Amino acid sequence: MKRDKVWYEYNIHGDDVHDEGFNLFEPDPEDKYEILEWNFDGLPTITLRGNAEDYTNSTGMTVWAGAELLAEYLLRNRQLVKKKKCLEIGSGLGLCGIIAFHLGADTVCLSDGDITVLENLRFNIQNLCQEQEGAIHCPQLIWGQDLQEFQNEYGVQDIIFATDCGYITKSLIPMFETVYTLLNPDGGIFLFVNKCSSQASMDFILEKAKECGLEMYDRGSTEKENNTEDEQIYTFRRKRTILEDKEWREYHINGDDVHDEAFNLFASPEEKYQMLEWNYPNVPTIRLRGNADDYTNSTGMTIWTGAEVMCDFLIENIEVFKGKKVLELGCGLGLVSILAFHLGAKSVCITDGDIDVMRNLRFNIEESRADFRHRGKNSLQISCPQLIWGKDIDTFQEAYGKFDVIIAADCSYITKSIMPMFETINKLLEPKTGRLLFNHVSSSLTDMEYMLESADKCNLDLVSAKEYETGDEDGVNFDRPKCVRVFKLRET
Repeated sequence: MKRDKVWYEYNIHGDDVHDEGFNLFEPDPEDKYEILEWNFDGLPTITLRGNAEDYTNSTGMTVWAGAELLAEYLLRNRQLVKKKKCLEIGSGLGLCGIIAFHLGADTVCLSDGDITVLENLRFNIQNLCQEQEGAIHCPQLIWGQDLQEFQNEYGVQDIIFATDCGYITKSLIPMFETVYTLLNPDGGIFLFVNKCSSQASMDFILEKAKECGLEMYDRGSTEKENNTEDEQIYTFRRKRTILEDKEWREYHINGDDVHDEAFNLFASPEEKYQMLEWNYPNVPTIRLRGNADDYTNSTGMTIWTGAEVMCDFLIENIEVFKGKKVLELGCGLGLVSILAFHLGAKSVCITDGDIDVMRNLRFNIEESRADFRHRGKNSLQISCPQLIWGKDIDTFQEAYGKFDVIIAADCSYITKSIMPMFETINKLLEPKTGRLLFNHVSSSLTDMEYMLESADKCNLDLVSAKEYETGDEDGVNFDRPKCVRVFKLRET
C-alpha cells in the first residue's frame, strides 16, 4: 500500500498555500472530537468520531446535510449498492460509505485527500475492517492525482458518490476527472449531492461535469416535499459513443452483399442450437449455446480446436492476462474470454462481427453472469460490442480504449480478412506493454508465412511461440492449430 502524502484540504489552492481568504480553514490545533450517532431502520447504530458543528482545519471533520440526504436515498434504493463496488470521494467521517457497507456492497472504498481527515476516517471504520476483512478500504485519494495507480489498486467502481464536495470552484474539474477515470464505463453511476453553500451555481457544476465526459440522466428527490435544487440527488454516468450493430455477416468479408457460394462454410439457414459444456480446474462449469459439430451460416456458432488450445495456454500463463484489460476478436461462443474472466482478467471485451453470432454470444454472456456474481466477480466488467475488423476502429477505441491483451483464436482462415484483422489489432493494442495472443489455422486459403508477413506490415513482432499437441478432426480439411504465438507492437 502506498504511503499517504502530507496533503490538506486548503492545498487545492496550491501545494503549500493556506488561502487565508477562504476562512473554512483557520489554524486551530486543538482537537474537538466527540462521538456522533445515527440510527437508521434495519441497520446497526452508526457511531462516528468527529465534530458536530465545528469544521475548523477541515470541512471533513463533521457531517454535512448532503451526506444525510444521500444516506436516506441509499436506504430507499438499496439495490444501487447491493453487491456493487462502491467508492465515496471526500468521505469526511464516512457516513454514506459505511451505510453502503451495511446495505450489502461487495466492496466499499472510503477516500479523502486531507491527511487529518483520513486518519480520523480510518479510526471510524476500524471495527468494520475487522468484521469483514477486505470488504472495506480507506485509501488517500487526492482528486486528479495518481488516478491510474489508484485504479490499478482498487479497480473501476460500479457506483461513486460525493456529498457536499462542490463548494470550491477550483476543485470541480479534478473531482469530475477523478470520477470519470474511476467509474465503470459499462453501467457505472455517480451520485452527487451539493446541499452546502458553494462558490459555484448548480448550472456551473453541471457544465463542468459535462466537460469532463459525464452526463446527468436523473435527478432523484428526497422524501421532503418541494425539494429545492440543492436537495436533489444528481445521477451521472460516463458519456460513451453508442455503437449500433450493423446487419453484417461473416461472408460479407468477400463483398458487402456477396454470399460466396464457393466458400461452403455458410450453406444452411437452419439453426441447430444445443448447450455445450467445458470443465477447467478451479472454474465453474462453462455452459454455452452453440453447435457442437455444425458450422453452417457462420464459423462462430461452434467451438474450434484453436479456442480450446488458447484456453490451455491461458491456464498455463495466467500472469499474461491476470488483472489486465482483455479484448477477444472473432470470439464465436465466447469460451476463451469467459475463461479469462474467471481466471482473473480485470475486464473482458468480447467481440465478433457477424450479427447472428453476436446475438447468440450475448445470450451466452447473460447466462454466465450468475456464475460471475456467485464468485464475487463484477459482471459489469464484461462488454459485448460488435467489432467488424477495419471498420470504425477509431470510434470503437473512443468507446472502449486500448487493451493490455488481445486474443485471436482460429480467426485467420480467409485471406482477405488478414490485413483488416492486424490493422484492427495495431490500433487497439496498448503500445510497449500490450500483447497479442494468436493462433492460426493453416488452410488452403492462407499459410503461416503470409500471416507473419501481414503481422510485420502492421508493426507486430513475434515474441514467443508455444506448441501444443492436438488431434485432427475427421471431415474438416484444416491442419489443426498447434501453436499459440505472442506478439507485441514494434516500438517506433
